[in-house]
Amino acid sequence: MRVQIPRLAASIEKTANAISGQGSSPSQSPYTGTPFAAPGSFEAENFDLGGEGVAYHDAVAGNAGGQYRTAEDVDIISPATGLLLLLGTLPKVIGPSFLLWTLAGMGAYCLARKQHSFFTFSFLGFSFAAVCTGLYFRNHYFVMLLPAVSLLAGVGLAGMAKTFLRPALAVFVAGVGISLFLQRGYLFAMDPTQASAAIYGENPFPEAQTVARYLRVQSPPQARIAVLGSEPEIYFYADRHSATGYIYTYGLMEPQKYAARMEDEMIGEIEQSRPEYVVYVSSPPSWLRQKTSGDHIFIWAAQFLATRYERLELPGSGSLQIFRRRTSPSPQLTAAGFRANESAAATLRANK
Repeated sequence: MRVQIPRLAASIEKTANAISGQGSSPSQSPYTGTPFAAPGSFEAENFDLGGEGVAYHDAVAGNAGGQYRTAEDVDIISPATGLLLLLGTLPKVIGPSFLLWTLAGMGAYCLARKQHSFFTFSFLGFSFAAVCTGLYFRNHYFVMLLPAVSLLAGVGLAGMAKTFLRPALAVFVAGVGISLFLQRGYLFAMDPTQASAAIYGENPFPEAQTVARYLRVQSPPQARIAVLGSEPEIYFYADRHSATGYIYTYGLMEPQKYAARMEDEMIGEIEQSRPEYVVYVSSPPSWLRQKTSGDHIFIWAAQFLATRYERLELPGSGSLQIFRRRTSPSPQLTAAGFRANESAAATLRANK
């Protein structure tokens, strides 16, 4: 895949750095040995060296596609694998609205017999191309396909109604009715929080808005906050800068050689920035800990928050724990010092 670099490429880096106020990591370097010129183009798979959280971010460890640079965690999916993923996801997407998708198929058939169908089929084609990004075919990708499918369903209904008006109306009513009935719990019984839990499980999306509103009101505009977890939406909702460049923590939990160093970097940045507020996320999906994941950052967080911050009780915060910086904190431990103490403690435990 070839990517064009516009003349305003520098503004992209500026926008990304604006989230955290951090610059690029010194450990990042060009894959080919020479930076790509801007303006210009390059192959996207030749992304920089530096690993997870530095040169790229991938929430799942391992190279799922195994097509290129297999030592990296960036997935490059083969067309055959992508087709299997599509066939596995499509039934879930169609689900309770199968009759409406059938009408869309009839609409495509009707348009194929006409001369004035270029726009609709182009719209459908480009929409499907957007769904094909990375060949992952995740469920929510298909949202981009729904406008085109809706147009085709309308065309199918109109074409059927010209000859069979009553059956066409019956199919439409049945399609809508079945879809509503099968999704009645989600559409009519659940509140937004319950609906979010039904779709996203333990991910604290509704709670993030509650916490962010509190931080926006209680902290000055120039305040820094730190989120220990992978909930960058809190920074966006709160309109506050991050105290660390690590707005995702998945990379710290993955079995890769930079994990420990990334933990130390995140700890060092937070200690140096001294954020007014820290949000600790106890929801497992925000960390995706594995059997091989280290616990250094969790041990540090417990010590750091206990000695320098006070916990605040906020109704509706759920798995998001809010801590406010104390005016007279206890002496802090640096990342390096804490690592040394932790290592010594582990040695003592092993020798018992």
